[in-house]
Amino acid sequence: TNQFLYFRDIRNDPRPQNSDVFSAPYDTMFFEKFIKHLQTPQTEKCLEEAFRQFDAHCKLPLSTQQFFKDQRYILAFVEFFGNNKVWQHTMTKCFASLFNNRSIALFDFIDSQVKDEVYSFIFGQLLDHPLLSTVIENLWRDATLIDQNDIIYLQKFEQFLSKGILEPKLQLYIGNICNCMQILSQTSFQQQSKILQLINRYVYKILSLNLEEQQMVKTLNLCYQQLLQDPKSSSYMANEFLETLVQILNKYSFCVQIPCLKLIAQIIQHYPQSLIIFEPFIDQIIECIEYLKVAVDSDIQDGLTEVIKNFEDGPMRGKFVIDVYE
Repeated sequence: TNQFLYFRDIRNDPRPQNSDVFSAPYDTMFFEKFIKHLQTPQTEKCLEEAFRQFDAHCKLPLSTQQFFKDQRYILAFVEFFGNNKVWQHTMTKCFASLFNNRSIALFDFIDSQVKDEVYSFIFGQLLDHPLLSTVIENLWRDATLIDQNDIIYLQKFEQFLSKGILEPKLQLYIGNICNCMQILSQTSFQQQSKILQLINRYVYKILSLNLEEQQMVKTLNLCYQQLLQDPKSSSYMANEFLETLVQILNKYSFCVQIPCLKLIAQIIQHYPQSLIIFEPFIDQIIECIEYLKVAVDSDIQDGLTEVIKNFEDGPMRGKFVIDVYE
């Protein structure tokens, strides 16, 4: 620990040292010292202190640009990560801190080779360390990052989806992944068709998972937004998909039922022929709406009002006048 703090062994070299050198808000030489520590054998206590300070520096906005300005830093980080499983969770949390909302704009100035290393690391470790999905979500909030580097990163994202989207360990982070897709579809104009294909290919599989409510809401919202952006997609007419929506209605509480009903209403509005598939389930849909009508929560009432308006504008108008308003 002393060797890391003072960059020398004070027992053998007890020169005076400014006591606040490492307690300053930002140390421009910190990462240089840090990677040298990773590249040479260290005691556990020394590494604990190194990662404690690494975590503190990662939370500072300037650190994003500082850490990624030199490819040696990310390469040393990745190498140590791969060789030391016991430290991986700690390193993942620190790495995620580099991409908080205050510092994300600085990543735009990073060299493309370093960016490639960063994305290779994220997608390579995402299955085992799903917390990295928050990094992707934060990164892709910036449209310039997507449109400047979209081809490489979209390919890596698709490779990840094809391998791990249905992995149980990722279910708590499905919402983050859906947010990534939604952000991409709304902000990347150059690759929008490619992104919509990704959504069509994978997001409907997610709906069949036994997700917790918050994750299911995010997934349904993504489907809803994608339908508005790509109303010609045939994915919404698949029997299996429509039946899955009805199952979700019966399985979850009101916070999931509202976005699910909104999606069903939009599908029927865009594709009147879908009524043939929904016909056996119309009574269940009406029953769900009747149940939600008695709720006192204002958010539920507002959501239900929007749902009923959507149903009114489509082929189910007559059914609603008879069964709901009466």
